[in-house]
Amino acid sequence: ENSGWMHPRKRDALRVIALTCLVIFFGASFIHSHIQTGQVGDRSTRIPPTEPQRMDSPSTFTTRAPRLKVEVWSKGSIGQYLWEHVLGGTVEERMGGIWSYGALQTDRVAYTLRTGPGVLPAKVPKNAPFAILVLNAHNDEKIPLARQWLDAIPAMPALRGVGLVLHAQENCTNPWLLPFLREPQYLIKFVFVVYPTQDLMTHPGLPPVQPWPLGVATYRGFPLHIPTENATGPSPRQGRRQYLCNYQATIYKGSSREAALAALESSGFMDHCFVNARREWLASESPAQAQSYQEILLRSEYTIAPAGLSTECYRFYEAFASGSTPIIEDTPKDCDYDPLALLKSLDAPAIFVKSWSELPAILKAASTQTPQKLNAQRRRVVAWYGRFKAVLQERFHAAVLTAFTGLDSGNRTIYRA
Repeated sequence: ENSGWMHPRKRDALRVIALTCLVIFFGASFIHSHIQTGQVGDRSTRIPPTEPQRMDSPSTFTTRAPRLKVEVWSKGSIGQYLWEHVLGGTVEERMGGIWSYGALQTDRVAYTLRTGPGVLPAKVPKNAPFAILVLNAHNDEKIPLARQWLDAIPAMPALRGVGLVLHAQENCTNPWLLPFLREPQYLIKFVFVVYPTQDLMTHPGLPPVQPWPLGVATYRGFPLHIPTENATGPSPRQGRRQYLCNYQATIYKGSSREAALAALESSGFMDHCFVNARREWLASESPAQAQSYQEILLRSEYTIAPAGLSTECYRFYEAFASGSTPIIEDTPKDCDYDPLALLKSLDAPAIFVKSWSELPAILKAASTQTPQKLNAQRRRVVAWYGRFKAVLQERFHAAVLTAFTGLDSGNRTIYRA
């Protein structure tokens, strides 16, 4: 019998086995390659190819760099507006509110918030590579504490970069701040400032400075979220809001607030507006007073917002959040930089007046608006305010990444979009 001869059945069986192995091999290779390029399943969720390996990477696999770790040390009420209203973070109180903490992550940054009366320069982490100081220096009494924090920066050896969010002086004079921005030992890489001045915005050799809003009065408990149906209501079918306008303010003698009140009284619409004009400023209000103020905003089509000690005030942003169009006094007061520049640059849906003599005509025109137009106006106001906070969030994150990414020398493979 010929040893090289194979029975036909056995030969066919071996061919089937060989073909099966080839199909399995090539099928597995096909699936593997398509998984890597994201072409399996829903093509709308395609995974990008792996980034090319860098020569200085210590690993055989290339991944995005770890998130930058950024501390936020807040000593002002604008810090709560920044953290909760703009960034969308939450805060956990400890030790009865002496310390409060928050944690927030983006794709590129891990933020840790520390705030409260127990947060002092000697108590914050000494190994923090990056920090953002939120400081209150809006009057002469507050400036020494702000300086104390800035003076402490050189004694923190781990710090490589600092951002500053500052509630500056209401009279728009900030000469005390310039040395901290000029001198490199203070490590300040960017600044957001309430009540900016021309020298801060345009002075050569300073880190980038951008305007920041005063925001809502968080210290008075203005709500973080107002239901959309409340902020935009009532519906056109239900009619107009209860009040054409509201005027809730402390009246300073000889101020433009007196002129605003006089204009309202002479307009013929006094009975159509809610008026609460007091002669003394209240640093704090009872819960009932705060609740009443918020409800009046939600029941008014317009909010009269004259200047106080400064042009900008909390009432602007509280009216926007409530769907009530603010009527804003467009005067620079003592500022050489337009305090309303941020709102104007973002096309805020407000009415800007140079003189309160314009108020009667504004109210007369507003009184003729149909419920449909007023409802659409409220919706535009609320939608704009949502976009406004989104723009602030985007600018804040961009400033952090631009300033700190290049300083993160501990990470040699920083990911850049």
